[in-house]
Amino acid sequence: YTTASGNDQLLAIDCATRSVIGRAKTGAEPVQVRATQDNKTLLVVNRRSATLGIHDAATLQRRTEVPVIADPDEVVAVPDGTVAFVISRSGKQLSVVDIQRGILLTNLELAGKPTQMILKPDGGELYVISPETHGLQAVNTWTHEMGDYVMLGSAPSSGILAADGEAMYVTDREANRVLPVNILERRVGTPINVGASPGAMRFDPTEDGEAPTMLLVVNEASGDLAVIKTRTESLLTMIPVGNHPQRVAIKLF
Repeated sequence: YTTASGNDQLLAIDCATRSVIGRAKTGAEPVQVRATQDNKTLLVVNRRSATLGIHDAATLQRRTEVPVIADPDEVVAVPDGTVAFVISRSGKQLSVVDIQRGILLTNLELAGKPTQMILKPDGGELYVISPETHGLQAVNTWTHEMGDYVMLGSAPSSGILAADGEAMYVTDREANRVLPVNILERRVGTPINVGASPGAMRFDPTEDGEAPTMLLVVNEASGDLAVIKTRTESLLTMIPVGNHPQRVAIKLF
């Protein structure tokens, strides 16, 4: 599923045939679509109309549209598909939406402008990273209340959470390092120096239930890929990749 922001459409693409198999009207300027875990509902972030569209995944048709914060960018939903959270990178609020009833529950005040949301695998907590406040905030997804605040570094911008929900790694673009975080204890470990302006991250593929052994970090300004050993939380190597890399994907065999 993807969005076409130029003509306000939601599209379904068949990956096997490489063809568009469905289209539906959205709100104004849709910028993101996410499927709920049961694959029955699609959540569409409409930036210009400041709404969250709730669509049927089978037909793509819009069930309802919920007003949210201005200029929304990103949405995540808890595993049971009952509640969604919406942020705007230009504002300091977080919208909480009841997906089943199609209503706005509340707008929560954030400490600073967010760059990313990370949902704990069990859905119990949501972590919001904010560079301008140098840390992350925890949100209780059951009570919809702001929780702990963890100070991280100069300009934390993006993070990745291990499948067990315990270990998190956060890039600090200004300090050129990665910060290991024990999210259960709210404790920050020894920073790991990497290349300039680290951004996107991915864990190496593992068998189900196994902890990842490597973390790959894209360094946008220095044009390389840092490889971190997660067991020792140390830099293994740096691989030159070219000018201004921004994303990383891992092929599974």
